[in-house]
Amino acid sequence: MTSVFLGRTATARQAAIFSMEQRPYKPEVLIQPEDVANVIVYLAKLPQTSEITDITMRPRLKSY
Repeated sequence: MTSVFLGRTATARQAAIFSMEQRPYKPEVLIQPEDVANVIVYLAKLPQTSEITDITMRPRLKSY
């Protein structure tokens, strides 16, 4: 079993959060949903002889 811990990801929910925070929403500096999907697919393809237990993903650029 793997736990994936995400930082801010470019989604409609994050757009709403940025709006509530009264800050400009810049999705290009956040984690992209397709990047998360690629990690999940990679995990699903791991052989049964190995295990990744935790993954932490953060945006490279800070949006705050």
